[in-house]
Amino acid sequence: MDTRHIGPGSRLYLPVFVSGANLAMGDLHAVMGDGEVSICGVEIAGEVTVKVDLIKGKQSKWPVLETATDWYLIASGQDLDEAALFAMEEATAFLMRRTQLPLNDVVSLLSIAGNLEISQVVDPLKTVRMRLPKKVYEPYQLAF
Repeated sequence: MDTRHIGPGSRLYLPVFVSGANLAMGDLHAVMGDGEVSICGVEIAGEVTVKVDLIKGKQSKWPVLETATDWYLIASGQDLDEAALFAMEEATAFLMRRTQLPLNDVVSLLSIAGNLEISQVVDPLKTVRMRLPKKVYEPYQLAF
């Protein structure tokens, strides 16, 4: 996913599509710019502590990242247009499941307060994320 906001204290919710989940971890980056435009970030050796819980009934199509300040809906596609469409669709579904807002209001709120960001373009599938600042959505008490 090469999303630089995955780090200490963040929570990553991954959809599971196969029995047993088959969870695997990737490389660590000391630093990486948005877009990861060439080969890789500054990759490092290291150890991570990961706690895995199974949360039933909250399935998303794409990974959801939670940080102290934001929600990120992460999606990949054949090109940036497709990845952006998938991220926007997931952000819309995320908010529709968690608020009482009608679809038109959710889409308007995403346009006003959502931020579509590029995670990486170096891999064959391109990855984007839709950032939802928690302070904007506090009245809705969003939770995974």
